[in-house]
Amino acid sequence: MRNSGKRRVAVFIDGLNMRYRLDECQWYVDPDILYLAERLAGNRQLVGAFYYVASPNQEHLGKMKYWHETEYLRRVESQSNVQVRYGYMASRKTPQGTPYWIEKAVDVQLASDLIYLAATDQYDVAVIVSADGDLCPAIRAARALGRRVELVFFKCASAFVGQLIKESDVPRAAKRSHFRSIHSATS
Repeated sequence: MRNSGKRRVAVFIDGLNMRYRLDECQWYVDPDILYLAERLAGNRQLVGAFYYVASPNQEHLGKMKYWHETEYLRRVESQSNVQVRYGYMASRKTPQGTPYWIEKAVDVQLASDLIYLAATDQYDVAVIVSADGDLCPAIRAARALGRRVELVFFKCASAFVGQLIKESDVPRAAKRSHFRSIHSATS
């Protein structure tokens, strides 16, 4: 619903992807998602922040990291105007039998929400925090529906985001000032 005349912004954050980029940049922080979304929205109307992540899995993370991640997500979920969307971690094996873990159902949820919320006129501008090129078709669809798409990328990260930048209306470099620890937030 438009009531302020400001452009409505929805922020879509690929949680694991963002945290990998934060580690690469050595910006070690359990990010405050609402703070990040508010910085990215600026003086526009923030209609929602959507955080996509796999449910914590103790077998994958180990006991200490599992409890840390569970507590972190509890804090994120308690923030107003933030919705956490969960995927899951799946165990796989290489042809040589070496086990590894893969995140499932996170990207497709982000892509689905990006398109659905555009089609139902829930935002004017989508801000995406991800380096995952699998999102390019969803970005094209949102733009075809008349939505502006901004991509937040990390200059100091190794991920190649050229195709994402090409598909987006506005590429924006992440700034250290966009991030603060959720543990320092006053809520």
